[in-house]
Amino acid sequence: MAGSRKLHRHPVPAKLFSFRGVVLGTAMAAVCLGAVGCRDDIAGPTLGRIAVELEGAANVEVYLNGELLGVDFSGLLDPLEPGSYTVSAVRECFETLPAREITVEVTRGGIAEARFLVEAREFGSAAVSAVDELTGGAVTGAAVWVETTPGTFVDSGLQTPAVLNRLGCGPTRFVLKRPGYEDSDPIPAQIDTGLETAVSAEMGPARAVMVEMTTYTICPNCPPSVDRLEELQEQYEERFYYIEWHTNGGFGGVLPFYDDRWLERERYYTGVVTQGWPRLIVMGDGANLLEGSQTATLEAYNTQVAAALAACGKDCPAALRTSGTVTPSGAEIDILMRWRSGADPGNLMLRVALLEESICAPGNDPPYHAVPRDFQEIPVSFPTSDVVGTTFSFPVDPSWLQERLGWVAWLQSDATKEILAVHGHQEAFDVICP
Repeated sequence: MAGSRKLHRHPVPAKLFSFRGVVLGTAMAAVCLGAVGCRDDIAGPTLGRIAVELEGAANVEVYLNGELLGVDFSGLLDPLEPGSYTVSAVRECFETLPAREITVEVTRGGIAEARFLVEAREFGSAAVSAVDELTGGAVTGAAVWVETTPGTFVDSGLQTPAVLNRLGCGPTRFVLKRPGYEDSDPIPAQIDTGLETAVSAEMGPARAVMVEMTTYTICPNCPPSVDRLEELQEQYEERFYYIEWHTNGGFGGVLPFYDDRWLERERYYTGVVTQGWPRLIVMGDGANLLEGSQTATLEAYNTQVAAALAACGKDCPAALRTSGTVTPSGAEIDILMRWRSGADPGNLMLRVALLEESICAPGNDPPYHAVPRDFQEIPVSFPTSDVVGTTFSFPVDPSWLQERLGWVAWLQSDATKEILAVHGHQEAFDVICP
């Protein structure tokens, strides 16, 4: 346009400041570069801190200038003005080294250290025992762990029932651990000088997970899934059980291990006859069926099993444990159950499968594991929190290998399909099929 002038916008350079040889832009003028307690402009720190460290014992009271900071306090204190401060670490019957109270100097931008070693000087003992949640009997062989520093428990090398001597007087805590049981919660105890304190805890069955797999004897896609299930069983041991429901009998139902009841177990989750094998259901979660044996699906086995194990522990709504005997004439499976807490989900069923491990059939196929040979179920109810017991009896066919027979029992809600508790006896055998 005639007579017009084209305007050019030039960026305005940011105002620069120099701080100890470092050039800073305007936006940095109010930033505190790694200092504690800065002025609004760029300046050195005006405050300092104290780092408190405890070693040797728990339940130690920590004070700053005579005011209680807390029990077992460890870490950095809030920023402080420069000057002298007294830090104290106190526990009754214990000696604090280098001294119960030390003086530290806080400087601008500095971190003063207050380290304490707390050692027992007066001792008592504790008689530690455990009780089974379901039987009420003594739990023997549970390892006794003792708290040595806050939140850190160390194996004492003793097992229940045990007497631990030379325990520092005052409050302490224990944890009990035994295979087949959930670890106990930390058990608080007061140790008195020269006296023996009785300590006891209730221990319940370990949380376990059950996987149901639908398959058939000539399934071409199933071996990778079985391999992964075996890996999970090896990893989690008594916390993992699985069943192979053979739901395809071929024309006329002639394939080995097929049973109409196993097909009904598949329909229990799917509602219809389906054609996909293998299919996995973890703890009755029919909404998240895992189909096929692709790599991503196999990884999902691990994810779902780990999540199910972590879902609850001692706070699981139900507890269940089995014991049993297998003879040539039959199998007797005894079951104890207890409803711990929470709302009854409704329509509770106790189900038991008699399993045979490591069976060769047909041809040169790899052995089949956790093959159900028989199955029973009964409705159950828990009018109170009392323990409920029952026994299942199974006939044993002479063609079954007695030494390879096991079982798995589970408590399941027909209202939600959720499996609430599971326990059994399942053992893999190394077998080479001809």
